[in-house]
Amino acid sequence: TDAARTLLGRCGDDEPGVAIPSSVDGRRACIEAGRVGDWDVLRAAWTKGAAYLQLEPHQSHSFVVSVPVMSEAADIDALVAILMTDLRADAVFLCSPWIASMMATGSVTRLVVHVDDTACAVSPVVAMQVIKPAMQRSPMGARDLALAPNRALLFKAVFDALFAVSATERALLCRHIVISSVAYSDAFVQELLQDITNRMHSLPGPRETLQLSVQPPSHEAQAAIWVGLSVIGSLSDEVHQKPFIEGGPMGAYLSREQYRLSGTASLFATKASLGHSLCLVGDGDQGAILVPPQHAPAPMLWDTLDQWVCIHTDAVHTDFGRCGDDTPSVVIPTSLDPLPCCDCGSIKDWETVFTTWWKGLEHLEVSLLSPHAVA
Repeated sequence: TDAARTLLGRCGDDEPGVAIPSSVDGRRACIEAGRVGDWDVLRAAWTKGAAYLQLEPHQSHSFVVSVPVMSEAADIDALVAILMTDLRADAVFLCSPWIASMMATGSVTRLVVHVDDTACAVSPVVAMQVIKPAMQRSPMGARDLALAPNRALLFKAVFDALFAVSATERALLCRHIVISSVAYSDAFVQELLQDITNRMHSLPGPRETLQLSVQPPSHEAQAAIWVGLSVIGSLSDEVHQKPFIEGGPMGAYLSREQYRLSGTASLFATKASLGHSLCLVGDGDQGAILVPPQHAPAPMLWDTLDQWVCIHTDAVHTDFGRCGDDTPSVVIPTSLDPLPCCDCGSIKDWETVFTTWWKGLEHLEVSLLSPHAVA
């Protein structure tokens, strides 16, 4: 879940089965400044997504979830409570977005520059171990990076993270920078590399010979995180309970029985507990928290009242969004029945199509009285 969308699906799949907005009335997002700001909205989004996936309360299901960038320990209590109480999870696996991004590509050492809609984090990870004192975080999202002072702050954070680790680690991380960002572009990468180079040239003393390389993303940022979570969820229960790769933990596992006995306390009971791998704000030395110089205004759901709505339906799912956007705002299954509503290139069940379209239009705040046209 991020401020824009919630992606849900079966672990092991290559793409999510459901994508729905993480907001109410198109204005109030459940994620604000890198933390959950409205737990009721988050609960509603997850419950609605679970219903689309036909998850029944009496069935056995476990969940793999990414933790928002600026989360604190209290946020974990509320997040796990929704999963255990409202969604009746048998077990929960929590993971940071930077580790999820790495799992999507099978890498174990990266400098991950993660930027979502409301926050960013620069995380040096060597052999799956986050170098926590070198981390840099800020409640500054992708739209804020349209402002030059904010980009300069992020680029300095990348530089500071690189020069807060050892020389050996720095040489390794410089060659393996990955940008997991909805703001990714070739121009953004070139601006980042030029900024780091300029800062290195301004350092006193002998210069280090460092090779800078940015790995191209394998997926769009939120999709990469979802794929990483899908990979983690497809692993065995034994791996979930002892989730170490090359000595570093992928995240933290909590069973329903553990939760019944001690809540989330077992995640943080000792310094070696897996909950500390989430790098929560306020949990020891977790690096620097940066305040952005200025925030960009939040975008409106609709630019104009008569903007066109785009709908595409096939046998698997239906995409909804604003005409002119690059990606759909809503993706929901076309049919919850065993038989698809579309077959052999034609619609077989118009009632199901009608119901599906109305669900998508409701997410987009389009009603009978709306002046929108539909393509």
